[in-house]
Amino acid sequence: MKLLTICTYISAALFIGFAGIYIYILVHDYNPYAEDHNVYLSRALLHDSFHVAITQGGGGSLLFFNQPTPYTGSIISFAGDDTVTERGLTGYGIYFRLIKYLDKRETSWTLMISLWYPIIMFFILPTVFAIKNLRAVRHPTPIKGQPPT
Repeated sequence: MKLLTICTYISAALFIGFAGIYIYILVHDYNPYAEDHNVYLSRALLHDSFHVAITQGGGGSLLFFNQPTPYTGSIISFAGDDTVTERGLTGYGIYFRLIKYLDKRETSWTLMISLWYPIIMFFILPTVFAIKNLRAVRHPTPIKGQPPT
């Protein structure tokens, strides 16, 4: 029970954090800027090949990518060019692209997830916990040997 309570508080803190990021993106004039053919975002560099950023795209999204700039859709090669392959998934607030440059033996990937996924995910456990505690307050369990109140 103690572990569930700890997980609930962590989930509630993450919910508040992601909801705050979502509100910040909507209110703040957040526009990435381009310079020298690169797009610069406010991002966190977690490793040389793992970046995390936020964007207003799609109503607020988390971006995970391995290059200095994320790939969000553009021309990657011309017809008949066999040096580049692309795989991807798009839909329901998720965008993923994996691009392999065969001539350079390099891989580029981008994963963009709507902020609504973590907001909803981290909202569930605290809500269930709160409802359970509210029901316990309204309908306390009688103690054995005492008449119900």
